[in-house]
Amino acid sequence: MGILTADMKRVVEEQRLGFFATVCADGTPNVSPKGTTAVWDDDHLIFANIRSPGTLANLRQNPSIEVNVVDPVVRKGYRFKGVASVLDSGRLYDQAMAFYRERGSPLEMIREVVLVRVYIARPATSPAYDLGLSEDEVRTRWLQRMGLALLSPPSMASAVEATTHDDSLESLKAELERFGEANDAATDERSRRMLNITRDTGEFLAVLARATGARRVLEIGTSNGYSTLWLAEAVRAIGGSVTTLELDVDKVGLATINFGRAGLSPFIKLVQDDAGQFLERSAQDAYDLIFLDAERKEYSGWWPHLRRVLSPRGLLIVDNATSHAEEMAPFVALVTVDAGFATCLVPVGKGEFLAVKSAS
Repeated sequence: MGILTADMKRVVEEQRLGFFATVCADGTPNVSPKGTTAVWDDDHLIFANIRSPGTLANLRQNPSIEVNVVDPVVRKGYRFKGVASVLDSGRLYDQAMAFYRERGSPLEMIREVVLVRVYIARPATSPAYDLGLSEDEVRTRWLQRMGLALLSPPSMASAVEATTHDDSLESLKAELERFGEANDAATDERSRRMLNITRDTGEFLAVLARATGARRVLEIGTSNGYSTLWLAEAVRAIGGSVTTLELDVDKVGLATINFGRAGLSPFIKLVQDDAGQFLERSAQDAYDLIFLDAERKEYSGWWPHLRRVLSPRGLLIVDNATSHAEEMAPFVALVTVDAGFATCLVPVGKGEFLAVKSAS
């Protein structure tokens, strides 16, 4: 049995952001966040060097390292101490690059990978627990604080405080519905709005995912993860997984929290990336179902790649087909005239445009 416990692995995989402490040549400390932090095996963590010249220089002269990974909501995590190995070629390097390719990381940006052999692993917890607070109480306080940051003006605080933080999936969905409505009513700034799908659309997505047996699902436009929960719950039942794309860092943070609370993180790969660039890198026939709910003006430009990555008999679902019909019209026309697809419009929620790819 290795040093990394199941809970340690869970925290690392849910958070994916580690803070790496190394020693500079002059003896001073250096701390750098790494968003590619992952579990390699029972004794090793790994991260990819994308833009960390200082960390890599330090490790080459002194491989000692400490990694902190903490859940910012429950204020708990772990400290890992060990020794790092910098890999830039060879069999292990090739395996690591394949590992990051599978996770949807931009390989062209990765220069080296760093494997950390963990020798000491200890819990890291907030002093709030020393005051007798429970994990639920700590979570509630922090989510309220995060909610206030997203809900402007502060008078919306009551909408957050009134929500329940019961971790059952249905309760979480209902909570996110209330939060989304309150948040979006409080701001006209598109980037700060959740713009979630309706509940009946979520139910529709779940039925379609199960009915088509879609094991490989791609969602473009995560927001706070509400729609992802419907998809992940459905594919979990058939042994599948959801890859979901979101560019906004704040929404990535919210979604990560919600996936963990729902217990669905093992079935979701959350990728912070530009959708167009991600689609360009994706393999042909990579996905059985694609749900599109993002920047509508980009859809037509994405179409060649969407068409390529969708598998034969695969299903494309596009939200807002009736609520934003005029804006959607160019893309709908583009897909409708494609002889390789059968299309229809379903009056559910804000309108769902469906396109099924032919078998060949």
